[in-house]
Amino acid sequence: MIPLQDLVVRFLFTLGNLTAKGDEPRLQLFQCTSCMDTLLHLYISYQRKDEPLQKGRPSPRKPPAPPINAQETDDVLVKLVRVLANMCIHPAVGPSLATNTTCIQLLMETLELRSVHESEELLVNVAAAINNLSFYQEENSQIRHNRLAIAKLMLKLLLSSSMDAMLEATRVYGNLSLYQDVRDFIMQNKVHTFTVTLLDSKRAEMCFSACGVLTNLALDPPKRVSMALEGASAKLVDCLRDFGPADWQLAGLACQAIWNLMCSGSETLLDPQERDTLLKVLTTYLEEEALTWTQNEDINKACWESEFLPAAQKLMKALKSQPDIEASV
Repeated sequence: MIPLQDLVVRFLFTLGNLTAKGDEPRLQLFQCTSCMDTLLHLYISYQRKDEPLQKGRPSPRKPPAPPINAQETDDVLVKLVRVLANMCIHPAVGPSLATNTTCIQLLMETLELRSVHESEELLVNVAAAINNLSFYQEENSQIRHNRLAIAKLMLKLLLSSSMDAMLEATRVYGNLSLYQDVRDFIMQNKVHTFTVTLLDSKRAEMCFSACGVLTNLALDPPKRVSMALEGASAKLVDCLRDFGPADWQLAGLACQAIWNLMCSGSETLLDPQERDTLLKVLTTYLEEEALTWTQNEDINKACWESEFLPAAQKLMKALKSQPDIEASV
């Protein structure tokens, strides 16, 4: 006979696989009677399992339950949070979960209770769920309401030794940095310094997430000089040069980040060598010949035209004429 604990893990693992494959199973699961109530009740049960026993003598009416191994609770929560993260990708499910106070508080509580060293996979999944939920900007979103607390909780992931944790934390900062108070928090806690260094990671997904944060931070004029002093402009140019043909979406975002840094006459933040390198890279990549350097030329051309070309042409024009320009998200 399979122990109940193992059944729960296998059941959640199956749901996680199903909801990872498409929107239809995500919506079907969400619409099942009492689905969210059951998942959240299970979350609450396992969230508390590894807490220390209450101090003092146990009540004779209700003796304490035997403690469950921390790894066993993590096994359940890892699978459960993955289900939530997958479900909220659906545009009809995400807004509902983002406004669910219990759901968001449980995710935040997990970040508070666990350490990256002991529960890396769980915290990475929690951050991924929060990242997915942060795309929904409804007025009553609990992510929006708790954005500063979440930004603070992300610090432990960003400053950990786990690259996966750093990546998910940076993605969360990319979405939350649309808000002025979160941008201020990022600067006050030197998160921007760490984000700039992530541009050296040589990982496209890491560089993309870092570019997103820097693009938003550069919306505020006082922050541009601080980022330039950290070498952001030079690293963004390197990022554009190194990843361009392989990832036109990343290249376009790097152009937008540089554009925002140059706003209102701040093109002087680029030294002559950086400016010359940027002009050469843009000139090369704006030629359609650059599309022949990778496979799937048709797909690349569509991405090149929609994601890269508008931002690159705008940046090239600004570099040549050096007018005052206005930052954009």
